[in-house]
Amino acid sequence: MTDEAPKESTATEEIPLRDDGTRPDPRPKSPWFEQPSNAPTTEIPATDIFAQPAFGHPSRRWNLDDHQRSIWRAALAWLIAAMLGAGIGSYAMYQALGGTSVSGSVKVVSAPPTSGNGPIPDNQAAAVAKEVLPSIVEIDVSGPAEQGLGSGIIYTANGYIITNDHVISGAD
Repeated sequence: MTDEAPKESTATEEIPLRDDGTRPDPRPKSPWFEQPSNAPTTEIPATDIFAQPAFGHPSRRWNLDDHQRSIWRAALAWLIAAMLGAGIGSYAMYQALGGTSVSGSVKVVSAPPTSGNGPIPDNQAAAVAKEVLPSIVEIDVSGPAEQGLGSGIIYTANGYIITNDHVISGAD
């Protein structure tokens, strides 16, 4: 056994210089991007931007054949017939209802003005809560696929309750 330490190897290799004295690029080159020196080149001449197109139609007008024209004419005829039918049907319905428009009346009730100058006694708020709270109920609904939770107000003495639809939708 020898007591000498192993020599460290260097990862760099000596790259030989080119004939002109420069170092070559150490990165590998892909043959896919290299062009052969004898590849033909193509020049595209400059064109006048205001020149007419070399092919196609110079105008933007639609050139429809007879079949396409007949389809558009039929569609236009159906549209006119539908609008005319809707107008005649609306007039017939107006006459069938007696030729009058729907009208209604609104009755406005005004409360006598109250004075808001004085403080509200503490027992008045408690009295209102005591009267109103028994008419408010909690609703907990569960169906086969959905559940609902909300509140409602007792509407009649025999048990009708008013609530929002989202609370009871999906219930049996």
